[in-house]
Amino acid sequence: MSSEKIFPKKLADDLLEKVIDFLKSEKIIFDKHRVLISIVSVSEKEIKKLNSQYRNKHEVTDILSFGYVSDQEKLEGDLILCWEIIQKNAREDSIKSNQELAKNLIHGCLHLTGQEHSKKMFALQNKFLVENYND
Repeated sequence: MSSEKIFPKKLADDLLEKVIDFLKSEKIIFDKHRVLISIVSVSEKEIKKLNSQYRNKHEVTDILSFGYVSDQEKLEGDLILCWEIIQKNAREDSIKSNQELAKNLIHGCLHLTGQEHSKKMFALQNKFLVENYND
């Protein structure tokens, strides 16, 4: 389990590509989609402020998803992550930080496609994790 202070941007970008490929394989998005998703890492203080401002939840969280376009041609949005919380959650769950990061990215991207918390959403999230982290 990593306790890196610096957010691993290249790892996040690589994982995001895997997530996008998975979403295509599940026919949630298609090859013709223009995908523009930014990943931003912020501090615990900043994510708490954003969570309060946009969700009226006055607590830290690991990820916030802001979708701008999700239609037949485009998928656009921002994923705001808190690397400190992701690492903390990984330690608590006794998994590697990169696996926790992957879980957050698939979760956030599913929200960007319009998915709400449901059995279907969590089944897709778990399928992605099993396919990529079946140790």
